[in-house]
Amino acid sequence: MPILYFPNDPEARGQRAPRTIRPSRNRAAGRAGFAFGTMPKAQPWPADSDAFLRWQCREALLRAVSAWEKIAGPLRRWQHGTRLRVDADIGEELNAYYDRESVGYAHQRSAKNGRLRRFAASVDVVAHEAGHAFLGEQNREAMLRICPLVEVEGKNRAAQYNIEYRAGDATSNPWLYLGCIIRAGLEGIRNGLPAPRVLDVEVDALTPEERVAAGVRTLPASLDEALEALVEDDVVTGWFDSEMLDTFLAIKREEIAQAKGRSDADICAAYRDVY
Repeated sequence: MPILYFPNDPEARGQRAPRTIRPSRNRAAGRAGFAFGTMPKAQPWPADSDAFLRWQCREALLRAVSAWEKIAGPLRRWQHGTRLRVDADIGEELNAYYDRESVGYAHQRSAKNGRLRRFAASVDVVAHEAGHAFLGEQNREAMLRICPLVEVEGKNRAAQYNIEYRAGDATSNPWLYLGCIIRAGLEGIRNGLPAPRVLDVEVDALTPEERVAAGVRTLPASLDEALEALVEDDVVTGWFDSEMLDTFLAIKREEIAQAKGRSDADICAAYRDVY
């Protein structure tokens, strides 16, 4: 039986009328799937019904993961098993989440017009959380990650080899940021440094003792701590002209002084205005 389906957020500007489609099939055997619970009968339920919401959420999740697989290859399991629990309505709040064991979507009633917004009805919101779940598999949330390879007929697997580094953000200097990463790699090659242990587990699941044994250290938690770590690193500071390094440190310390005593909202607004 067909179901009613919005291919976008039902309240999106320019949204067309909902489509009547055949629901996607369940995930194939051997692929990571979802635990949707007992689904209502497949039919074109009214768009304001709970039954519609559950079918809308199911369809969006299945399509989102299928799209990710076209990029990254088959998904065999989630971080904690082969089934991810789905809750299309977790209650009233402004939220949707992925917690490694489930995805959940809330609802909120507008204070202006009383209209009920249910986030599981939005393909954008549903697909966003599906992306978190998909990218969390194979330790995709690691700070430094060696990407897995996939078999593609007639293609050289070596050409897929890639690494991902996720410690930086949009407030960094992109030239210094990328330059330091490349220089660090070259230094390791030139000096024949041993490669560190590759972890195939979630670091946040390790005990403090296990982290020490694995050589895992916590990164600086503030700009002040990061600058202190830079100054104490004779190798990295040796890559820069002393005048350039002093200028960089002075600018960053001025940022710290400018932010002192200001609220998070004020600091974010200041960065927004600059960038």
